[in-house]
Amino acid sequence: MPETVHVASGKVREIYALDDERLLLVASDRISTFDVVLPTEIPDKGRVLTGLSGFWFARTQHIVPNHLLALREDGRSTECRRLEMLPIECVVRGYLSGSGWKDYTATGTVCGHQLPAGLTESAGADPADRTSTRSPPRWARKAAAIWERPALWTQTKRTLFGVSLMGFLTEA
Repeated sequence: MPETVHVASGKVREIYALDDERLLLVASDRISTFDVVLPTEIPDKGRVLTGLSGFWFARTQHIVPNHLLALREDGRSTECRRLEMLPIECVVRGYLSGSGWKDYTATGTVCGHQLPAGLTESAGADPADRTSTRSPPRWARKAAAIWERPALWTQTKRTLFGVSLMGFLTEA
């Protein structure tokens, strides 16, 4: 891509600068699980990931503005605004299961957040509760700073709730 400058490589995306205001994000067919990129790719995974992202960014833009400017014709590239990233990864838990259940049975918490005693596996979770993922170490301090600022976290939680509720209520 001669009109771009390579900026960064992620686990599944390549990032290029188009100019001072825009980036090009290109989704590959690489697979990442538990922060490890696996050796075998899945054909067209990047196109599926980009299509899903485009669908949800369009469906939720009235709740929270996003960075998406356009989907490119190749099906795997998105043209985006340059923004400062708010380094939060979260899981919307409709039910207490998987790693959340494992954490709860061991500590009574999920990602460090205390939950009521006596919950059962796959019990319905509070729909307003959002938990962080196990963030990469380079994000840990920034992510922790958000948890420590109650007003910012409250606003972020409301936004996440609105976006995730769209996912539960939207019919395909």
